[in-house]
Amino acid sequence: MYQSIVEEAWELVHSLATQCASEQGLGSMSPAPYDTAWVAMTEKKAEDGKIRPLFPEAYEYLKKTQSADGSWVAEVSNADGIINTLAALLALKKQGKQLEATRFENEERCQAAEDSLRKMLNNWDLYDTDRVGLEVLVPNLLKLLEFEGVRNPTTKV
Repeated sequence: MYQSIVEEAWELVHSLATQCASEQGLGSMSPAPYDTAWVAMTEKKAEDGKIRPLFPEAYEYLKKTQSADGSWVAEVSNADGIINTLAALLALKKQGKQLEATRFENEERCQAAEDSLRKMLNNWDLYDTDRVGLEVLVPNLLKLLEFEGVRNPTTKV
């Protein structure tokens, strides 16, 4: 029997959806420190008139997932680890400015992240990197970090 193109499309989508069943459902993705850092930096004006994080739990995730060496590594590539660390460091720097209570803890975390980032950037093989947008992301994140008082981590001490 003849099926319309719409019916065929629905069958194909249904077939794909049943093959991709998971606990999170179709279209799920794992959290990435890069994305979480941007969510963490989303702000709101509190009742006391001060600017506060809209999603403070995003900062907790970043702190919980920071590696012992100070980075936020990625399983996929060194470039992803660099991007994750740049964005997470930026978020923690901003949180330290917003919330006095987090400043001391964040200073230690940020120093460890800067040290790790310096090593990652100095050992990064640009010719072995195949990521779209890095030529825009890395310089812009470095510039944003500079506004937060982070000296260019690619400069050797």
